[in-house]
Amino acid sequence: MTNKEVATSSPSLSHLVIAQEALHHRLLPVLRGRVFHVTTPSAYRSISEQGVILAHPPGSVEQWDYDAYFRSANCVSLCDLRSLDDEQLKTALAAYYFLAPRHDSDPVFLVLGPDAEAQVITYDDAISQGARKKMIVPFIEAGFEGDLDLDLIEQVVTVEVVRPPPGPHFQALLKYGRRP
Repeated sequence: MTNKEVATSSPSLSHLVIAQEALHHRLLPVLRGRVFHVTTPSAYRSISEQGVILAHPPGSVEQWDYDAYFRSANCVSLCDLRSLDDEQLKTALAAYYFLAPRHDSDPVFLVLGPDAEAQVITYDDAISQGARKKMIVPFIEAGFEGDLDLDLIEQVVTVEVVRPPPGPHFQALLKYGRRP
């Protein structure tokens, strides 16, 4: 599988095509040392139209949002991979597989520029402010207070995940899970 990269004006745009089993090896080096918001292609279209990542997008309230620390603090949830060791990264990935968080959609990563990074509420900051009482992804979850303007985004990385065809057991589960 080869990477395809397309560069455009600010923010820069990269499109990667990566086999599912190679995500850790190929995508993680692109994201390591960065802070980003991960979303879906449809949500990214909406974000692009509005020019902002909303802390509370309309229709996005989910059952767990009330317990999510950064959501409850009126923040855009981010992943902060600037300063963590391999063991912390492994723990974080087990809690939230941000490389491909949804099996039914390819990820889009909105990477923050330096001005936005300076405003990030880090995991350590959140823990010192009482985040342990709410849901928070260990070591990597961070927040940006309020809505995040796209002018603060340095790079957009869209990823096309090449997934293997579902095996017979998964196909059977999909068949029973479909609406008539």
